[in-house]
Amino acid sequence: MPDHDHHNLGGSNKLLTLAEAAEYIRARPDTLRKYRGQWGIPSTRMGKYLVFRERDLKAFIERRFAA
Repeated sequence: MPDHDHHNLGGSNKLLTLAEAAEYIRARPDTLRKYRGQWGIPSTRMGKYLVFRERDLKAFIERRFAA
């Protein structure tokens, strides 16, 4: 199976932990946890971990710059 360049697909489906996602958007983890719904950033639980798709974080950043 060939490797795909996810950047050409509008971002990666790579899953990031809360800490990684917060670093990605330059926010504190507790701030991201509190405002993820209000900010429209989808997340889900994988066992005990709250995870985010990289592409959703990228879309959030793009929306902030467009505002």
